[in-house]
Formats: sequence, C-alpha cells, structure tokens
Amino acid sequence: VVWVSILTAGFREETESLIYDYYGDSVSVIFKSIPIPKEIKSIAEKNAHLRFTRNQ
Repeated sequence: VVWVSILTAGFREETESLIYDYYGDSVSVIFKSIPIPKEIKSIAEKNAHLRFTRNQ
C-alpha cells in the first residue's frame, strides 16, 4: 500500500508541476478525491482490464 501511495504522490506532484509550467504561478490547483460508485468502478475495471486499489 505504501508503494501505491508513493506512485500516486509522484503522479500528483508531476501533474501539478506540468500545470504550473504551462499556466504559470497565477493559477490555483486543488486536488479532490471523488468516490466512485461500485457499478461504475466495475464497468471501468472491466473495460480497462485493470483493478483500482482505491474507491477514489
């Protein structure tokens, strides 16, 4: 689980950096976690052939 958290944190930092590089420091970035309903999560996992480790 720690490994997944490290990967997720790195992805978030990289995304934030790319946004600031493109739009400049005047932009405000807010990350939100959104719960995924089970039926939508199941369909997405089947279509992507992946398993999501979190419900957000």
